[in-house]
Amino acid sequence: MGISYKITCDRCGAQYPEEIDSEIYEGSSFGMSPDDVAWKIRDNYWLITIDNKVLCPICNVTKDSDADEVDDDSNAWHRKGIEFGKSGSYEEALRAIDKALELNPDVSTAWYNKGVALDNLGRYEEALQAYGKALELKSDDSDTWHRKGGTLDNLGRYEEALLAIEKALKLNPDISNAWYHKGIALDNLGRYEEALQAYDKALELKPDNFNAWHRKGGTLYNLGRYEEALQAYEKALELNPDDSATWHRQGETLDNLGRYEEALQAYDKVLERNPNDFKAWNNKGIALDKSGRYAEALQVINKALELNPDDSIAWNNKGMVLDNLGRYEEALPAYDKVLELNPNDSDAWNNKGAMLYYLGRHEEALQAIDKALELNSDDSIAWNRKGVVLDNLGRYEEALQTINKALELNPDVSIAWYNKGATLYYLSRYEEALQAYDKALEFKPDNSNAWHRKGNALDNLGRYKKALRAYDKALELNPGDSNAWNRKGGTLYHLGRYKEALQAIDKALELNPDDSNAWNNKGGTLYYLGRHEEAQIAFKKASELNIKPK
Repeated sequence: MGISYKITCDRCGAQYPEEIDSEIYEGSSFGMSPDDVAWKIRDNYWLITIDNKVLCPICNVTKDSDADEVDDDSNAWHRKGIEFGKSGSYEEALRAIDKALELNPDVSTAWYNKGVALDNLGRYEEALQAYGKALELKSDDSDTWHRKGGTLDNLGRYEEALLAIEKALKLNPDISNAWYHKGIALDNLGRYEEALQAYDKALELKPDNFNAWHRKGGTLYNLGRYEEALQAYEKALELNPDDSATWHRQGETLDNLGRYEEALQAYDKVLERNPNDFKAWNNKGIALDKSGRYAEALQVINKALELNPDDSIAWNNKGMVLDNLGRYEEALPAYDKVLELNPNDSDAWNNKGAMLYYLGRHEEALQAIDKALELNSDDSIAWNRKGVVLDNLGRYEEALQTINKALELNPDVSIAWYNKGATLYYLSRYEEALQAYDKALEFKPDNSNAWHRKGNALDNLGRYKKALRAYDKALELNPGDSNAWNRKGGTLYHLGRYKEALQAIDKALELNPDDSNAWNNKGGTLYYLGRHEEAQIAFKKASELNIKPK
């Protein structure tokens, strides 16, 4: 029957501070005196002796007959501390080693093992002091320098960590794990190429060092060398196929390689092992989104948020998926949730601005994007988006300035050049617009909209044959662009090719029967073909559409 206890050792005063619900065992059940009873806690027995004294696992090391001998034996306490450490009982290990050091403070290995116990308890500053004491007694111990380096790394003191580990390697260059930890320190300093060399040295000494393969994969990932990173993760998984963290990193790497189906399989491996790994659910959602499987992506990201409703990244990803589904009204509160959790997230402000723009709320969109730029003035995407919003507000000169700022920050973005072309077109600066569209097409030759807009600029410059070629290219890439068919018809009209013009305009109306401009152009073309009654019908249709309530 489970009973709650607070336990204090009557011999050394050790205490478990919290109440522990545990079973009481009769001594006879595990080979002790039948008159004794014990608690089993953390795989160790707390003994209640026949005279009702409570002994902790450390003090319960001998029979009463030789207790005094143990009390005075530093080595025995040290050995007992090591045994507790091996079983993961670090608090007990620490108390035993402290007892050993109380009896003999000049044993460097005892200070070293005290540091190890403190490390495992996350008490890094105290561990550092213990390693320092060990090195005072034995300054040429490579293992202690190595452990000290690891502790400094855990404290974020990476330069000092590197110096300590290099000292260990100077004393003994054949420690695989020291090379591994050197790689970690270099990684944390952003010195990835050097880190890679350290991991390679660790693997040269110990080819089956799983951790080194895993970390090597991470370093290659940080260097953008995704194919090599994938090979490293695959090697790590050969050594430890059940490591969720490696499956997760493999998924992220495959995602960056555009191999989304394989990335999904990797994330599923993580979720097989831990169905509550919200980060895996979130990243799986991203992979589904990139695969165009938006409805599934939304379900998966909702699962991530069910597990961790305060994760701003997952809320941001939910907003992006809803955006891709065209559900802008629903995306907006997702971005608002991001900003509730992190008001200084510039990307969320920018994304919120995009949703407001899509919803036709241009002034509010402008305010959101300005907030994004206040937080991150080097965001070329936000500058470009601001230009688009200003365009829609008819503030073309301001739009041009902001798009130029976007291009100053990142001159290799096709969409920014395209938007610059559109703004120049609105300002009737057709030659400059043409140059901008050409620049957009240099970066993205299959941009049908850019070919379409280039055709418009050429048409306005009276270069009808070149305009026709641009429209043909636009329609080759996107045959469902009704406006391009209409504009092509207009250009053919200017070239006097009225029958071909009529065919192009009819195609536009087949795709969009409510296009008043196309009906108007059809009327003009029919008139020039002498088909006046049909022309009047087309003009009337255009007029009706122009006055139809929106």
